[in-house]
Amino acid sequence: MPVSMPAGTPRKAKRKKARTPLKPSDQTDPDHEPSGETGQVEGRARKNDRRCIASGVSLGGNDPAIRFVLSPDGVVVPDLAEKLPGRGAWVTADRALVLKAAQKGLFSRAFKAQAKLPDGGPDAFVEALAGALADRALNALGLARRAGFLLIGYEKTRAAVQKGAASAYIHASDAASDGTDKIRQVANPALPVWHPFPGSDLDGALGEANIVHMALTDPGMARRFGREAARFVAYGGKEA
Repeated sequence: MPVSMPAGTPRKAKRKKARTPLKPSDQTDPDHEPSGETGQVEGRARKNDRRCIASGVSLGGNDPAIRFVLSPDGVVVPDLAEKLPGRGAWVTADRALVLKAAQKGLFSRAFKAQAKLPDGGPDAFVEALAGALADRALNALGLARRAGFLLIGYEKTRAAVQKGAASAYIHASDAASDGTDKIRQVANPALPVWHPFPGSDLDGALGEANIVHMALTDPGMARRFGREAARFVAYGGKEA
């Protein structure tokens, strides 16, 4: 039988369950989309913190940019995954602006500490960064393939695009226009189309010969590749 409380007896206030704070991985993962008031504040804080040290321009969350940190021995390190701890310095994904930051000591100013470049100086630094950005985009394709979300070949790609099963269409930058035009003709106008790499780069990254046409069939994988490809292109890679 339920027990009733005597009249006038104050009820104990219910204890509110404490919110679980965001994990570090949630705060730094580019694919993570925070929700609610906490997420909005966190998102605004991240956005306000992204200012290019070479141009002074504030960077939005979707603007291609590169984060740099200092290693324990004071060397400037690109944090392309945006997950390394410590104070970060942002530069717009533009080869000329990264070179400016490297040549004019802007990293030292941003970190308020002596910042050294890796061996080779500014020119080698920006060139190595171009290769690292290309590798991340190509690695995203390799990951999609291992997960079963990358179709390779003209017929498979065209069929996926025509049926609306493709989340992105990718072709070699040196592909013949007759093949690419036929696939574009059956594609949704909103379908992302990328061609930042020649066929030889695609062959080497995916371990096949004569790769020309590909389709990403998973939206998340397409966004991941698109983010990496956009940053590589903005930095000075092939036009996408």
